[in-house]
Amino acid sequence: MTKPLQCSKKCKSSTQPGFWFRGLRILFGGVLLGAVVFCGACEKAPVKPVDISANDVCFYCKSPITEVAFAGEFVTKSGFVRKFDDIGCLLADAKKVGKKNIQAFYFIDMVSKKWFPAEEVHFLRSDKIRTPRNGGIIAFQDASKAQQIASRYQAELVQFDDILK
Repeated sequence: MTKPLQCSKKCKSSTQPGFWFRGLRILFGGVLLGAVVFCGACEKAPVKPVDISANDVCFYCKSPITEVAFAGEFVTKSGFVRKFDDIGCLLADAKKVGKKNIQAFYFIDMVSKKWFPAEEVHFLRSDKIRTPRNGGIIAFQDASKAQQIASRYQAELVQFDDILK
């Protein structure tokens, strides 16, 4: 009887112990790596405000957004951006949509005219504040600026959760 041929190097063959275990480890590692890459690709991009353009209209009242300083917007959970010409319009629509269906709110700061998330904004509310749809609410990123203007309009300084109720 002849001996089977053996190579001079130590090769792993399917007859040696550990061969299948090593193969399974490689396969499992590849599947795990693929899952990590796949899940990372599904991650949503961070939500950001969208600038108002010349042709934008208020989602709620359908009026053109002409005075950007009073604008606000929110992003729904499905990623749709709704723009508003008045914070009052935004609040009315947000109540219809439901806060649980909205992932982010943004407002224009009256001073800098830049977007800020609702958590970073202070609001003044008064019947004496004239806004495009008479919502009577304006937004400030800086609380001290809001305080300075509050006395002029006999306005109360409130946070977003207070006006969303």
